[in-house]
Amino acid sequence: MNNHKKAGRDDQMSKNACAWQPQLETAEQVRDKSFATGELPLEKGRYTLVWGAFCPWATPVAILLDLLHLDQVIGKSPVYALRHTGVDNDWFFGEKDSELDPLLQINRLSKSYQKTESAFTGRASVPALVDLKTGKVVNHSSAQLLSELSRQWKKFIPKDAPELFPVRLETQILQTNQQIITNLAQVSSQIEESATQEEYERLVDQYFDQLAVFEKQLEAQPYLLGRQLTLSDLLLFVQLVRFDVVYYYKNKLNKQPLSALPNLWHYARRLYHLQAFKQNTDFLAIKQHFYQGTQVVAGFSNVLPVGPDVSAWESR
Repeated sequence: MNNHKKAGRDDQMSKNACAWQPQLETAEQVRDKSFATGELPLEKGRYTLVWGAFCPWATPVAILLDLLHLDQVIGKSPVYALRHTGVDNDWFFGEKDSELDPLLQINRLSKSYQKTESAFTGRASVPALVDLKTGKVVNHSSAQLLSELSRQWKKFIPKDAPELFPVRLETQILQTNQQIITNLAQVSSQIEESATQEEYERLVDQYFDQLAVFEKQLEAQPYLLGRQLTLSDLLLFVQLVRFDVVYYYKNKLNKQPLSALPNLWHYARRLYHLQAFKQNTDFLAIKQHFYQGTQVVAGFSNVLPVGPDVSAWESR
């Protein structure tokens, strides 16, 4: 069974969700390579993950690296949360143009994409796994990275680390992941394009109906699929972290706050207190990306909100 391709289906949004830019339509120009087929070698110190703490598609991969202790063999190269002024199709590694990523020794992600494909004119999106020997992007599919890092890198994963993508739960994990993508992640984007009250309310109901399903599932079990932490929990966590901070206000998904769903609220905070989740959660970066967007504030809609208060996440 070709698991890596199956896990990567419907993944177009995961490639582009953190790479939106106005008035630019570009065909995919970078082909994702695979560890499962042997196309990519499994080598310690060979790769770095370019990611952004603001991005709900890149953050699960960063969490996975730390959970499975693969951060000891694969580097992490975080990008700056705000677009640089006048550049809406690229991510920089620092606030200033001159700041370089210490592993890649480049100032902006597009340089790795251009090494991969010299004619590249598309979106320099995250996550992006970059080969440090060549400087090329070898994979920029969130779903494929999650599945292949979980399975193909097992020789580097300690025996006491969680098995995030077990074969016996594969079908359930893929189904649950698709529910999270379709009914939560995509709805939070689609709702901003609502043209009528009816369309807006339909999407609100779709979103909260899915939360209600997960709330019920968590009544009698610690994780979405039982007593085992899986990839699905990583995907749901990054959505819940952004809910009260962004989606409740900016996307008008405000039927009820997360705290009104006690099982989900307890679950989200319990995960947050695991080191791998907490150290890859940056509430400021999330707000900067979703509200402000670029370094220069263009108007009130881009002003960075002072709240909401996130101190409740620190309580257990």
